[in-house]
Parts: sequence; C-alpha cells; structure tokens
Amino acid sequence: METRSTINAILSKFNGTLAEKGYILRAPQKEMLEFCCAQWEQGKGAIAEAPTGTGKSFVYLFLASQYAFQNKANGVNKCAVISTCSRALQDQVERDFKIFQEMYPHIKYAVWKGAANYLCVNRLYGALANPPEYFEPEDMEQLQFLEELLEEVEETDGSREKMPFKLSDRVWNRVCSNGKCCTKDSLYPCYKKLAYKRAERSQVLCVNHTLLATTGIYGGVIHPAQDLSSRIDCDGVRLIIDEAHELLPSIRNAINTTYSLSTIKKQISRLSEPYKTLFSKELLSLTSAFSDLLYEGEKVVITRDTPKAAELTARMATLMLGVSESANSAQQAQQSELLRRYTKSDLKNWETDQIALSSGGNKLLEYVTTFPHNAFLTLQLQNGKVVYDYYPFEFTPELQGIYRLCEAPPIFTSATLVPIGAKEAMERLQVTPENVSVKIIQQGYDYLNTVKGYIPKLKDARDPEELAKWLRPIIELTLGNTLVLFTSYKTMFETADKLGDLQEKGYTFCIQEPSLNSNELITKYKKSTRSVLFGNVALWSGIDIKGSKLSNLVITKLPFHNVDEYTKAYSEYLEEKGESPFYKYMLPEMLDRFKQGLGRLKRDAADKGLIWLLDPKISTASYRAYVIDKLPVMKWKVLKSPKEIPEPEPIRKWLGISESLIDENEPF
Repeated sequence: METRSTINAILSKFNGTLAEKGYILRAPQKEMLEFCCAQWEQGKGAIAEAPTGTGKSFVYLFLASQYAFQNKANGVNKCAVISTCSRALQDQVERDFKIFQEMYPHIKYAVWKGAANYLCVNRLYGALANPPEYFEPEDMEQLQFLEELLEEVEETDGSREKMPFKLSDRVWNRVCSNGKCCTKDSLYPCYKKLAYKRAERSQVLCVNHTLLATTGIYGGVIHPAQDLSSRIDCDGVRLIIDEAHELLPSIRNAINTTYSLSTIKKQISRLSEPYKTLFSKELLSLTSAFSDLLYEGEKVVITRDTPKAAELTARMATLMLGVSESANSAQQAQQSELLRRYTKSDLKNWETDQIALSSGGNKLLEYVTTFPHNAFLTLQLQNGKVVYDYYPFEFTPELQGIYRLCEAPPIFTSATLVPIGAKEAMERLQVTPENVSVKIIQQGYDYLNTVKGYIPKLKDARDPEELAKWLRPIIELTLGNTLVLFTSYKTMFETADKLGDLQEKGYTFCIQEPSLNSNELITKYKKSTRSVLFGNVALWSGIDIKGSKLSNLVITKLPFHNVDEYTKAYSEYLEEKGESPFYKYMLPEMLDRFKQGLGRLKRDAADKGLIWLLDPKISTASYRAYVIDKLPVMKWKVLKSPKEIPEPEPIRKWLGISESLIDENEPF
C-alpha cells in the first residue's frame, strides 16, 4: 500500500458513505490512521495507544478493508485478520462489518469463534431423546422451545448470541458443538463447519485472543486459508490485535490448561484392548493415591518440598504420554475405516486432543524433573476431581508462534497499551524498535469542559463505613446514574448494605455478583430510574453506557491485583532476575485497569459527568506520578469532608439529569 493514496482512498469513503450516516472523522482518528498506514507501507508493525472514544475500530477496519481491496485489485489474495479480546467485541466488530460491506462490496468479511460458541443440532436432539439427570423442568422447556424454533435458528449462523432467546449455561453446554459431534452421515447442518468455511473464504476476518493464543501454543493458522489442506490460496496475512493489553492474559489462560484425570479417562475410552484395560487400572490407582494425598478443595503448589505430589505428577505425566501415543497409533492403523465414518475435520480434532495430551504430559514431566523457575504448577482436588493448573511466566515462544504466521509485525491497538513507557510496552509484546514503532494518541474528547473531577480525603478506602459516608451524597447528587467500581466483592457488598436507606428512597441497586451475567445487570441498570451500578473486576472494562444515564463514576480503590499464588510465584521469579515485581508487573497491570475504569464515563463527545477518586494513595503513594499521568486533562478539586460536595441542582442542570432518565430502547 502507498501511504498517501491509501489514506486518500479511505478519507474519500469516510467523507462519503460514513458522513451520510452521521459519522465524523475526528483528529485523533486521522492521526492514528496515518501512523498505522505509514507503518504498514514499510512492512513494519505499530503499537498505537489511543484513548477510549477515539474510534479505533473504524481505523483498523478501514486499514484491513483497504489492504484486502488493493491486493484483490492486483490479483493477489492477501487477508487481514483482526483479533479482539472477547466474543462480545467480536459481535460489535461484526455489526460494523455491515457498514464496511457497503463500501467494499467485493470483500468478504467473517467472524470466527471457537467450536463451543455454535449450536450442534445432533447434540440438541440427543439431549431431547436422553436428557441428563441433572436437568430441571425449565431446562427441558428451553430444549423444546429451541426445537420448535429450529427453522428460525437455521437462518442465523448458529452461534449462541444469535439464538432467538437466552439459553442457560447448563443447557448450552449440553447442546453446543464440542468439535467432534458431527459425522459424514449427519442429517443436520454443522454450524461450526459452516463458520469455518465462511472464515476460509474471507479477506477480512475477526477472531478472538483465545483462538489466537491457542494457535501460538499448539501451532496452526490464524486464517483458515493458511492451512495446507485449504482449497483457497492465501498469499499472505496481516494481523491487527485490538485490546492488545489483554493478549498476554489470554495466552496465560490458554496455556494454563487444566489437566484432569477425567480428561484422560475420555481418551482411554477410545482405545482398544489391551491398552484400555492397562491404562484404566493405572488411572484407578492414581485416583486412589490422589484422594489419600489431598482433601477436598486443597491446593498444593508442587515444589521439591512436596515429593509425594511430585511423584504422583510424574506418574500422571507418564500416563498422559502413554495414552496419547497409543491413541495416535490406533488412529493411524484404523485411518481408512475412520474416514468412512468421520470427516477429515473430525479426525483433525481428535489429533488436536492427542497433541494437547502429549504436550501436557511433557510439560508436567519436565516440571517435576527440573522444577523450572519460569513457571509453577498447582494440584487441587475439586469436586472429587484431580486438577492440575500450569502457570508460565514468559510467553516468548507463544508470541513468536503467532508472529511467524504474518508477513509483517502486527498492529497493536488499545487504550492502555503503554502504562509505563514505550520500552516496557515492546518488552511485554516481544517486539523490537527496528520493526515496530510506538505512538500515543492524545485524548480526543474535551474533558476540561465536560467532566468535573473530585478527590475526597478518605482515611481508608477499604472501610465500608467511611465509603458509605461519602457515597451517599455522591449518589444523591446525580439521582443515581452512577457506576461505583470496587476491587473487592466483600467491600462492595458491605458498602452497598450500609447504603440500604437509599433503596428506601427509591434508588435501584444493581450489584454485580460472580455468577450473574453482566449484560443482564447492565440492562437492569439502563431500565431503572435512580439506578446505581456496583461493579467489581468485569465492569472496569467493556461496558458502554452513553449519555446522562451514566453521569457519575466513582473509583473506590486503585485496582491492584489481589495477591494470589501466581502473583507470589511470579514476584519471586522477577526478584531472582533482579527486577522489581512492583514496577515490572503489579503497577503496569494496575494502570491498565485504572485507565480502562476511567474510560467508562465518557463514551461520546457530548457526554458530561463527574469522576470521584476515593483512594488516598492517589495523593500519597510514591508511585502517584504514574497514576496522575493516566488521568484525563481536566480540573480536579480536593474535598476534605462530604459537606464540601457541590449543591445538587446546578450539577443536575449542567448534566441534564431528570427523574425519567431511562433507556427506552433497551429491551428487558
């Protein structure tokens, strides 16, 4: 792509189709577009940090679409892959695809998700014929309703999000594709395979970080057309990683595969004799030995100081390797018969299972042989099942496994990608200044005239009593319409309980719970008057509530990670390397989340609001300069007591808040 001609072509479409739809190209968008285009022209990558509200998605969708369009015009099939951090964001990109399809009618767009996101009609009818014992009457009603609506479902892509009604997790887990459920003789459409075919034919493809991470770990492709068995020629792939700050956590979660005896049991069931009996006996012996070693819920970090756990782990690894090798031999011996019953895709899934089992066995065996410093392993008895969790500290092989599939380094975008500095950002993503440049796009919104900031002087932001004393007038100031972010469920529940008198005044509390779907909670918030959203962890990012409905953002505490086994072990690892765990890991992670939290308030240029920072460490901690650097450019006022909180009427008038403020377009 030639930079200036590419930018001019994009601007022409922006000023045409998008302008007609009411979109306006903002200065930060243009700055980001020119930077990324220049890097792509030189065959280089980019790290672009841009604030919430910049419109990053339109920038990278234009970049991907124009790249595919120009290559197709030259008779070359080069594809652009966009990876984002969640299925919800994939759905958002898919909605944007419809706009871009109008501007680039000859380009094929697709979304590719994991198998478990798609309905399997075979499993649906299997569940109807033989429902699980744990199913409740309402579960059966959902299955029957789904059967009645099957014709309507067939008009969609079969993904869970496109179902005509909401399915519970219990029901969906029973009817979703498991990657191995459809044979050649299946009478019903396989939505998973149809999604794969759409992805294979696309020039612009949206995946998620979990799929990308799996490719980096186990090998494979980031675009189906790259597969050697594909009938589609692929001349090259460029990669754009949105929400790139979530890439490493996604890789860590994907690597942290849970190895359990029940997983091995499924693999053993596929074997023929005498291997099935031989391995089943060893599995039974291991199960008994683990039960003698652990009590329910106990978690053990395996070290040289836990010899019994290490010995059983070595036996577990040997069993995994033996089962994998035997399954592989059996599959090769029965290849012709299996091909008569199953598709190549199904057999490939089986092969993937065997690779995962072999990889897991090798990891466990290597760990208990060398006890490496760059990872740690835990063992736990969970609901009677033996579970291993493997936690790595470095991700160089996995990142390089992704990068090698691209013809040039990726474009990385995020609102929080450079928490400390450019050098640290490159180190995290394992890229170098020779092939990747960094640019921080300045905020596009006018915070100075649309947002008021307050820093109350609290003694302890962990004290529910003191938090409630401040939160009560803060919430009443804007008649609710408030998001309060916590870092602890315990503190959140106790604080909300102490604010119970507000509920008696007609305020609606929408309190996040670990088991509650966030989308349902946000819908309730939007549909209620005087609503207050209490959030922890998940609500620091990913929610988009425009207008006066969210006029008040309260951050109770700086969002440092809770100190768990991983944090402790990783801190020790960094100390051994002579690095500071706080400045290398804890502070950057906190700043990422903090900036995401700040971005929840202002989602549109016209939005106005208030931001309250209650953690006294913002003013007193030695690292406060890093925190202040992440704050929007706006005026801040320090308050010594709740009595100094502004009078309600002028604030409400300025914000445009009224009692009837609900989102009428939000369905229940």
